Amino acid sequence: MTETLDLQLNPSMRAHHWLFWLHALPLVVLPLATRGGWPMLAGAGAIGLSWLCLRRHRVFGYGPHALVRILAQADGAWRLRERSGREVQARLLNDSYVQSLILVLNFRDEAGRRRTRVLLGDEIPAEALRRLRRRLSSHRAAPGAGNSRA
Repeated sequence: MTETLDLQLNPSMRAHHWLFWLHALPLVVLPLATRGGWPMLAGAGAIGLSWLCLRRHRVFGYGPHALVRILAQADGAWRLRERSGREVQARLLNDSYVQSLILVLNFRDEAGRRRTRVLLGDEIPAEALRRLRRRLSSHRAAPGAGNSRA
């Protein structure tokens, strides 16, 4: 039987830093790639708008709808809590992505809404992250673990 795993998630400063550089470097290269004038201003505006939308996104732990607690119960059920305090039952979807540097956890709650949380390793202690990876690998390997996408 699998143990209950209770994760209290912090916002990801690592994601914030990666997103900063992901937007800053194209701004530096933009003058070299375009002629001056409107095309360059439009490109800079698009990069700036992207930065404003992503820098405090809920998938990285920011905002009232961000997932701040994930409870993986021993029976295989998942319980999620938003920053606003709202709790929902959910199921882990098979399209969740698990690699050594990044985890993308995709859930479907009881209302049918998709919930996503990206973990880059700085949101929880290393031991809790290791236990979560082990839980996710056993979930994927379990026969009949197919979660349909509703």
